[in-house]
Amino acid sequence: MDHEERCIVFDIGGTSTRIGLYNSTDRCLERFHKVETPNFIRTGQRDGHEIVNDLMKTLKREAHALAGNAKISGICAAMPAPLSSDGNAWHMPTVLGPYSGGGLNLLQPLRALWPAVPVRLINDVTAAGYLQVAKGSRDFAIVTVGSGIGVKVFLDGVPRVGPNGRGGEIGHLRMMDSFSESFVCDCEGFGHLGSIASGRGSLAVARHMAAENAGVFAASLTGRLSGHQVENLNNEILVHAFLQGDPWAEHAVAASAKYLAQVLAFLHVCLGLEEIVIVGGFAIACGEKYRTLLATLADQYCWNLGQNWHSIVRIEKQPDTVALEGAGYFMTTLDIGKPSTDRIFTFEDAQFHWSRAHNGAADIASARVMRSGAISWIDLVRLPAGSDIGPHTHSTDEEEVYIVIEGRGTMMVEDSHYPVATGDVIHNPSGGTHGLVNDGLNEMRLAVVGLPASHRGEVPATTID
Repeated sequence: MDHEERCIVFDIGGTSTRIGLYNSTDRCLERFHKVETPNFIRTGQRDGHEIVNDLMKTLKREAHALAGNAKISGICAAMPAPLSSDGNAWHMPTVLGPYSGGGLNLLQPLRALWPAVPVRLINDVTAAGYLQVAKGSRDFAIVTVGSGIGVKVFLDGVPRVGPNGRGGEIGHLRMMDSFSESFVCDCEGFGHLGSIASGRGSLAVARHMAAENAGVFAASLTGRLSGHQVENLNNEILVHAFLQGDPWAEHAVAASAKYLAQVLAFLHVCLGLEEIVIVGGFAIACGEKYRTLLATLADQYCWNLGQNWHSIVRIEKQPDTVALEGAGYFMTTLDIGKPSTDRIFTFEDAQFHWSRAHNGAADIASARVMRSGAISWIDLVRLPAGSDIGPHTHSTDEEEVYIVIEGRGTMMVEDSHYPVATGDVIHNPSGGTHGLVNDGLNEMRLAVVGLPASHRGEVPATTID
């Protein structure tokens, strides 16, 4: 009998979606296939929810066709979007279109399709980074230079994207100089890094320079290969001329690359990273010459502390299955086969609902993960920065215990206010009045335990330091 664990992994792109069967026991991708993504162009939809519905139908159908009778222990989808911890896509224009403002929850519909197994979402660049972790990297940045630009920073083998998943979107960093402001990003913003230093951005810069000085362009190898017409210039010609040593092409690529080099220098100065992995179609096409250019430029923007930029920056050609393999490896780090899942509650698996708690000033997320006789309930609660649980008074037959899992805030019990932070346990007695404000900068997470008043005295009203 086959006892090996397998996961279904997805790599969802704007054009194509790859579906794979990952063997978690042997840590390898067994097989995969590719289908068209039902994006806003193909479906003709402007409603993001309808596009997501079409996408979910495609994923379910293709996963069933691929997996057959294999026992599936988990699902992981790599998405081309920044993702919050509860599965909201902040923005996904390549699939949902530029008019979709984001905020669509993608985790809940996936869980509805596979309710019996753990389901996870990760960013596609994060997935690529996990493949580096599988190879032994720990502290590094993975930077993709293709049609766009993205980055994920991993520290101790874990991606650092902030409490709300917004980290890593350097392609949308506005460079704020007169030259960069001439270029429009795919998101319709001006002067973003991706609009000038990605593959598309490098071509846009080259065409801009050619139009500015048509005579110099026409005399160059790039100009001759383009038939002396700016509109004929494409990435294939630009890359070929760059690799052939055409001074005009070298100058054009360097004019774009300097912006990316500034960001790489910032990552090093800020975090001390000694490993920066460049991936993506444009970077790979330009090869070692492009890596040398980036390393040389980054060195010029960085304080010299004896670091060797030519050993820090490397270009790595990755397989088409990189996000599938990375997502599969990521699932192996979660111990998804752990027993007694009905007694282990995680913020990642909880089904959160957003509402205002006791007339608070802003919505918070809560999930009731347990209800029993001895313990009235256990709620997992997420308070975004600035939100609160409004002051309220419990009946005399119930009391609560707040356990701060993450973050900091100000707790009110009766007439007293005092700061609370990670690791603190607060006893709210029966018949008492209390509330909580997240006045920190990051999301606050709590476990709230409700108890019948008969348990009073069994819960110490103390704080764990």
